Amino acid sequence: MPVDINRLIGLTHEKEIESDCNVNDLHIGWHNEDPAQNQTDDAGVVHRAPLVSWVVGGQRRTYIPTLSFEPNTEKSSWLRELLGVEENPEFRPDVQKLEQDIRAVLKDHGQG
Repeated sequence: MPVDINRLIGLTHEKEIESDCNVNDLHIGWHNEDPAQNQTDDAGVVHRAPLVSWVVGGQRRTYIPTLSFEPNTEKSSWLRELLGVEENPEFRPDVQKLEQDIRAVLKDHGQG
C-alpha cells in the first residue's frame, strides 16, 4: 500500500520552530525510521508522520507526533489530475495541529 510522505513542514519553517522553541539541532525527518510514523486516516490511506529529534544536554531526544486528519477540500490542478501525477485523497494531515503539537513537546521537553 502506498504511503503519503509529503513533507508538511519545510526546512525553513523547521529552523523557525527551532529558534522559537529555543532548542538545538532540531530535525523534522520524513524518512521511514520507525513503524509508528505510518498512520492511517479514516479512508484507510497511510500517511507518514515525521520523526522529530533535537539535542538537550548532549543527548538526542525523539518524538513521533500522532497525526490529526481533516477533510481535503483542495483540488489538484486539472492538468495534474489528467496526467495522473497527483491524487485527491479524501483526508489530509492537519498541518496547523501538527506544528502546534511539535511546538508543545519542544517547549515542555526541549530544555530538559
